[in-house]
Amino acid sequence: MAGFTRERINRKATLHPILTTTSEGKFAGYHQLILQEGVDLAAEILEDLQVELIQMMKAGNEDLRVDVGVLHDLMGNRKNAKQELELAAAQSDEDAHYPLGRIYVEEKTRNQAAQEVSLENEKSEEEISWNAVVNHLKKATDINSGNSAAFFFLGKALEKLVETESLKHAADAYTHYINAEAPIGFLDEATAFIQKQDPERKKKALMEQGTLALEKGETEESIQAFQEAIQLGVGIEAFMNLAKAYEQGHNLPRTVDTYLEAMKSSENKEELSLLLGKSIHALFGDLDLAKKGIEMLPDSDVGEVTGESPPALKEELQKTINVIGAVRNKWVRVRSWEGNAPYSSATFAPDGQTILSADHNTARLWRVTGEELVQYNGHSDVIQSIAFAPDGQKILTASKDTTAIIWNLNGEKIETFPSQQEPIHSATYSADEQFVLFVVGADKVRRFHLESGTITDRFDIQKGETQSPVTYAAFHPNAQQILSCGKDGTAIVWDESEDQAKETMWRKVQAFAGHQSGLTHACFSPDGDLLLTSSEDGSAKLWKSTGIEHQSFNGHTETVTTVDFAPNHSRILTGSRDRSVRFWNLDGQTLQQIQLASEVLSANYSPDGKYILITTPESVQLWENPDSLWEKLLAERNNS
Repeated sequence: MAGFTRERINRKATLHPILTTTSEGKFAGYHQLILQEGVDLAAEILEDLQVELIQMMKAGNEDLRVDVGVLHDLMGNRKNAKQELELAAAQSDEDAHYPLGRIYVEEKTRNQAAQEVSLENEKSEEEISWNAVVNHLKKATDINSGNSAAFFFLGKALEKLVETESLKHAADAYTHYINAEAPIGFLDEATAFIQKQDPERKKKALMEQGTLALEKGETEESIQAFQEAIQLGVGIEAFMNLAKAYEQGHNLPRTVDTYLEAMKSSENKEELSLLLGKSIHALFGDLDLAKKGIEMLPDSDVGEVTGESPPALKEELQKTINVIGAVRNKWVRVRSWEGNAPYSSATFAPDGQTILSADHNTARLWRVTGEELVQYNGHSDVIQSIAFAPDGQKILTASKDTTAIIWNLNGEKIETFPSQQEPIHSATYSADEQFVLFVVGADKVRRFHLESGTITDRFDIQKGETQSPVTYAAFHPNAQQILSCGKDGTAIVWDESEDQAKETMWRKVQAFAGHQSGLTHACFSPDGDLLLTSSEDGSAKLWKSTGIEHQSFNGHTETVTTVDFAPNHSRILTGSRDRSVRFWNLDGQTLQQIQLASEVLSANYSPDGKYILITTPESVQLWENPDSLWEKLLAERNNS
């Protein structure tokens, strides 16, 4: 309950009665109201006491006004309490000074805190000064030196008096002296005092200091002043001036960086857009300077320009991000497709100029520049696997609806495979385009022979011959052998042979065992000498064709869902449900990591290695190699 819980000292004789109650809360005479620390009275009791007191006060006993004020405060009626106590003090009732002083201290402290966080407060237009509060409490302690509570609140009021009013008077005096141009010196001392006592004055002083230094060409001094102003909360004005200071000092990367920061907090982007565009053009006028400056900036992730940026600046902003990525040797996201989520997979065409993505029951062909070319509609359920034919002229889609379809690039069906009775989880072409390979259901690896895209026969690796369930299958680069990946953590290479009756059969050529959980994906190096596998155990492994483990890649915290070789075989990438893509050398060292917003479903290199394509449920993202970025920037400079 709000209000007084401290003992009120009895100094009054019978001429100054104070209300008291029995243990049951009933009226017991005019003696003394003792409110011990921590004792709360029920609301019903306080209401009864209030009725009794007001009736007696109306009957002519004005000495009870202080008691009425105290009771109002106990009941949370701070405004009424203050009115009664102020009236009692005006009538020279000495007992009013302590409770009134205490209310003032609590109210003014609360109002000050509210002002600091810009909240509504109870401050009146003519709020009492701390000096007046001190006077009330000083009288209370003079009247009764045993009133320890009054001494506490007196100390609090004196502290606030010095903190606000006395220091303010000192600051006003120093301000008057500084405005008179500090005739006897001590300018720094007076300025420091003012800034220490008044943050707003400090902000203003820093802005004036920075502006003056900028006008005089004192770049470092102006930068320091504007940076301090930003730390104190000065907004867009400080950012704008800081960018001008960096520009004056020919630090173009910092200029661009500061304008970009200003864009985040400014509602009026028109002027900023113009300034930012000019600074970016200046930056690109000297790539060597850009490189030197960017290397000085704090490290951070880089990515494509979002739709929130002004359209006219998007291209220039992306160029700046590309420079930063190139200098810092970071992959840069240059494009993303998000409008058709959820996505299940995406892959590059053999020429690297187009990509194929799958979302829902539709596949889509895109230029890498972002334009959609063709839609492939024909499945009745989610497409779970997509692949280009090695010549890039046909597309294979496989679906949860148990069917697979071969398409030409114009979106026309060439061949529809008969229902496999169970969902098809993965589908791939052989290098010679004579075969396609499916994983059907939980335990079937099914190969189809094709002639000009038409099915001629099929052959299964029978249940029991391979591990069960099968999670992924692919052709060896020689197009004759098949790789199957199992839930038991083992990959097996199979070879086609004939038994004594001259019937085709599959025999195990090599097993790759070492993962602790099921496999999720695998790929061969183009020459077939190396194999990469990924697993639910959070690792990827590199194997020699003899089945010997060459290297384990550990660092992901959840299932590794995808793996791929760089075209030059010197690096690999891995994608994981831990929302990251990692780049590794063949010795198992992480070279770089891209952190994403959700789990990685697939990730693969473009044929030339300049890009990677990352698929998450929410987006398909195109990222560019930093070496490729730098080559483009140098070419642009040379051409200009």
